[in-house]
Amino acid sequence: MRGFVVPPTLFVTLPPVLYVMEINEIESQVKKLCARLEAAADDQEIGTILKELRGALHEHTEAVRRLAFASIRGTSGEPIKKQIPKNDSASKAAD
Repeated sequence: MRGFVVPPTLFVTLPPVLYVMEINEIESQVKKLCARLEAAADDQEIGTILKELRGALHEHTEAVRRLAFASIRGTSGEPIKKQIPKNDSASKAAD
């Protein structure tokens, strides 16, 4: 199975905190929809709410994907380069 690759042009890279705020808003919307679903009286209302819930869950997935992308790429859009600290004891042992 081929892995899913997200082209960088799909996302505008924003600070991750903005994505977290978006995710929190969507989660709140999902909770409200679930409460409405519990209180729904008929099948037509349930169908309507389920459509909205499906859309909200899709938005949530996309927001999490954007957050992951921003976390990996950094806010500048460039890959985050982690510096690996030199292990002084290993370099001394080699001498």
